[in-house]
Amino acid sequence: LWAFLVGSFTAVLGAALAYMIVPLPFGEHSVTIAAMLTARHIGGAVNYVSVAQIMRAPPDLQVAGLAADNLVVATYFVFLFWLARSSSSKEPAMEKPMETLRISDVTTVMAMCCGLCSLGMMINSTLPVSIGAIPIISVLQVMLSTLFPATLARLRPSGRLIGGLLMQYFFAATGAGGSLLMVLRQAPSVLAFSAVQLVVHLVMLVLIGRILKLDSKLLYISSNANVGGPTTAAGMAISNRWEELVIPALLSVREVEAGRRSRSH
Repeated sequence: LWAFLVGSFTAVLGAALAYMIVPLPFGEHSVTIAAMLTARHIGGAVNYVSVAQIMRAPPDLQVAGLAADNLVVATYFVFLFWLARSSSSKEPAMEKPMETLRISDVTTVMAMCCGLCSLGMMINSTLPVSIGAIPIISVLQVMLSTLFPATLARLRPSGRLIGGLLMQYFFAATGAGGSLLMVLRQAPSVLAFSAVQLVVHLVMLVLIGRILKLDSKLLYISSNANVGGPTTAAGMAISNRWEELVIPALLSVREVEAGRRSRSH
């Protein structure tokens, strides 16, 4: 969580610097788009939409801003995943035995996922203050794994397969949201704003992280959680076999979002 908070601070710092050096030709809505992009880089696109609704941003501004930012974010993810993979390559890789998959296990995992997600959303809907379904679903899954460790261990290979497949769909959908022609016609300044913000964010995050002696893996996961949200951060952790960071990647940003939602209520 501390690494995520440092990343949030550097995202705000990057937004302030970008606002000073990149002119935004949107008149009174220049501050609005800057606030939307700042929120986008402190937890993902959900924050972007939330701030857009609160500030009543025009629909065309929302679409143009998100399209431009998606292009920058997609490029940033490529670079961030390369940094993470370079960091992982320095550690000795451990050979794992081949895991067998069964159709019955795959269907069981899918049924469990649907049941846990439905239960998590039901519980969240009954709370006086919504904290989001993902933290509740994560807690339910941890409880289930604790109560039935042998059964869940047998289902782990199928869970990894389904999770990895859904992650790829998510990344493809994120990339499909960016339109280069739309950006060049409507929001080239947003493209520059977002690029400056992310460059400052990453540089300052790495510098502060070294001063605080934080693990580079934590910094990369935190940056991913800042820019893309918990789903892409968990995808990075899984792809690099940082299994101990999957749950923190999912929960850190949700804890911040839960606090923001409770304050808004």
